[in-house]
Amino acid sequence: MEVPMAWRPSLKKIIRSVTSPRGAFFVGFLVSLFLLPCTSGPYIIILGMLAKNAFDAQAIFYLFIYNLIFVNPMILITLAVYKGFDPNKAEEIRQKRLRALHLIAGIVMLAMGIVILAGWV
Repeated sequence: MEVPMAWRPSLKKIIRSVTSPRGAFFVGFLVSLFLLPCTSGPYIIILGMLAKNAFDAQAIFYLFIYNLIFVNPMILITLAVYKGFDPNKAEEIRQKRLRALHLIAGIVMLAMGIVILAGWV
């Protein structure tokens, strides 16, 4: 979860203390509130494009690309954990490669900004 560093210990403690489905729902909702500003932008833009025209091929294409980049990896990780991949091992891999992941994310965002500012979309 990408939140301010000062909040992380408290939030991790809350996440680790969950022992019931009701608690998991609450914590999932809490985490979603932090992720919403980062993840909902593309959907809001695409919905705006689709509101103008019920079938906008460009909007459908953008939605496909967004889901390919953002949603599919989460589905693959969920399936891997379901099939027995250790979540602790996944976190270890993520922590080991965190700098590279942030670099890749930064490059992708920079490229997207250039594309938007250049008017290519």
